[in-house]
Amino acid sequence: MKRMDRYKSNDASSRESRLDKNQELYHNVSSNVIITHLISANLLSEDNIKLAKIIARHNIPIMFGELENDKIAGTITDQNGGSVVVINSKEISNVTNEFLANRILHETIHALTTKALTNPQTKEERNLSRSSKTLYSMLDKIAPKNERADIHSGGYVMENEREFAAVFATDEYSRNYVYKLARKYDYVARKVK
Repeated sequence: MKRMDRYKSNDASSRESRLDKNQELYHNVSSNVIITHLISANLLSEDNIKLAKIIARHNIPIMFGELENDKIAGTITDQNGGSVVVINSKEISNVTNEFLANRILHETIHALTTKALTNPQTKEERNLSRSSKTLYSMLDKIAPKNERADIHSGGYVMENEREFAAVFATDEYSRNYVYKLARKYDYVARKVK
């Protein structure tokens, strides 16, 4: 998988953002509309197409607004677990379409998993919460603290439990990072026996 570059190039061949042109169309709409468009426009990484088709079945509110710290997109969750994805209208022109598309998918995963991880109600949510917390806590013991902010190595997957679920689902580098940690965990466990 080719790593998505975050920033647009400043050369003449850089194309205007299709999402910028259609901002009014996407103002306060559902995730299924935007993700279906991202799939049809071929803006998602190849690894995320199957996931996007599943996520497109859900209706998470997406709106344009402003976010702190130059964030491109974020998920805001209320105390009842209801979430909305916010796309920072001031920052989207600074990133590639592909980066923004994969970021929207990532934030939609957050919106879908936050309630299940923090207050699981159904059997499926309890299974997701239990499995995610178990795996995260196992790997948390051996994941180097200095790599957690490193998006390029995949270490960001270990930032916290919420990121673990969303990053693991949407980023190949993070899945590889988790696989390496799991192998290290198995090696350490065998040595301790």
